Amino acid sequence: MTVQFAPRRVPRSPMELSKRGVLPARADPVPDVQPGQSDERIAADRLVNDECRSQINAQLDVLLTEHSISLGEDQKGRVIAQLVRIHQTVSRIRESYLDLGKCLLRISRESEALYDEITRKGAQILPFDYTVAIKCRRIAEVVEAGRVNEGSLPSTYTTAYEIATMDETTLRLAHTRGLVRPDVTRAELVTLKRSSRIITSPAPGETSGSLQARIKRIEERKAAFLAEAQARVADFDRELEALRSRLRVNEDRAYIGSAA
Repeated sequence: MTVQFAPRRVPRSPMELSKRGVLPARADPVPDVQPGQSDERIAADRLVNDECRSQINAQLDVLLTEHSISLGEDQKGRVIAQLVRIHQTVSRIRESYLDLGKCLLRISRESEALYDEITRKGAQILPFDYTVAIKCRRIAEVVEAGRVNEGSLPSTYTTAYEIATMDETTLRLAHTRGLVRPDVTRAELVTLKRSSRIITSPAPGETSGSLQARIKRIEERKAAFLAEAQARVADFDRELEALRSRLRVNEDRAYIGSAA
């Protein structure tokens, strides 16, 4: 799923979300950052400091030298400016999907029944698919619980969701292997999950409630996976139908030409 977002306009896709329109919460432990205010996350995510700029400059120098690429100082300066902007944009994407999840959490705390209706498959009130809601809410939950630091979240919500749905053992292993970081790939996380799936007896202190929570998370992941698979199948069907239609046109033209 390709995700784009743009500030200060009506959201049309999953990432086109800002802090506008957040529902008021009663005793909501999720911090509600209003437009115009600043917090440590925004300062850390949106600004690329001098150290990061220096790292970009050093890495660019290595590339230019290794590949014998000639670039004037003015050109290099413009390239660095664009790379800095890319880093800033990625940080805003991460901020956006996390805020999306926090908004959904606030709605669920107002009314879980209403939340279920708003996020059910086929509902039209949200400007994105219900699978996005499932994933972004789950990410916000693990950040709020302190299981994952938001500064360590990957730049895409689909990759962050892989971290958010790890059990405690797998998450500890991911931290040990340095896989909880902004530039981690989804493939790395999926591989780790597969390798760590071992059937074990109930852990000490495991309760029916914790097992039910795990079952619910797996069911949500299954539903999201099936929805994405169905969407891909529909894309393939449309592409095949378009190609078959073009083939029929070509065959009809060939037939008419041979008959003439």
